[in-house]
Amino acid sequence: MNKKKAEQIHSQRRALERYDLDLTSDVRDALRGQIKKQKGTFLFRESRRITVWEVAHLEKKYRVVYDKLRHEIVTFLPMAETSEYTI
Repeated sequence: MNKKKAEQIHSQRRALERYDLDLTSDVRDALRGQIKKQKGTFLFRESRRITVWEVAHLEKKYRVVYDKLRHEIVTFLPMAETSEYTI
């Protein structure tokens, strides 16, 4: 299993666990599209590769960690956790 696939599996599990969101490929593409097109809200940069964003789907907001190198959502953060800007 490569890193991108591992990130996809992890983010799918966290989306279901933290937001009860079934992260299908269509939903994943929509959320990544918001980040790529800068339609989401940029929160902060963790490193050269990792950024944290707030994105929306079906009128619900999600906080996600995005891997710029792999163009992939790494994980979904609980909304309260990022108020202190820590991962």
